[in-house]
Order: sequence, then structure tokens, then C-alpha cells
Amino acid sequence: MNFEINIAGNTLTIKIKGALDDHVTLDLRENIDYALCKKEIKNLIFDLSELTFMDSAGIGLFMGRYKKISAQNGKCGLVTKDKQIIKILRMSGILSIFDLFNTLEEGIEKYENR
Repeated sequence: MNFEINIAGNTLTIKIKGALDDHVTLDLRENIDYALCKKEIKNLIFDLSELTFMDSAGIGLFMGRYKKISAQNGKCGLVTKDKQIIKILRMSGILSIFDLFNTLEEGIEKYENR
């Protein structure tokens, strides 16, 4: 599996390793949606610190989960320092609706203490 899903308080965290493409996105979407139904989750953070490749399927995944979380007045965040990934996220408009964090711990702390 190329991802790990964890819960910290009321924040769901997803660490994605390697490529985020059509094959990974389908499985990941099902796992995230299952976790969102199973427990009351208010916030969502995607940790992209070990991401090596992302195509438009990743952008679609982020947007779909954003719609679910924002419907509950929750927040969505991304963790990455990779300049190329940040450039893709900025061009797609994702960074206008997602918070950007340097570390997963920073994102969890911000969301859990708001």
C-alpha cells in the first residue's frame, strides 16, 4: 500500500508515499470515505512529504475530499516542502482552499487547537 491513514483527535491524516495516480487514487478514495463515515472527523490533512509523482487524479481526490470536509465546516491541509509539488498545487488552485504545512505535526496542532 502506498498510503497510511491515521486519526489524531478529530483530524484524519493520510500519508502518501511514492506516486499518486489513478490506481492509488481509487483505493485511497474508498479508504478515506470509509474512515469519514466510521468516525466523526472534522479535519483532513494529506501528508505529501514522501510523494514522488502526482497527476490530475490526485487533484480530483483532494477536491472531492475537500467538498466532504468543508460541508462539515472542517479544514483541509497539505504537508509538503517540494517546490515542484507546490507549483502544481498552486496552479491547480488547491492552495487557495487548503492550508499548507511544513510538517504533519504542525498541521495537527493547528487544527486540534482551533
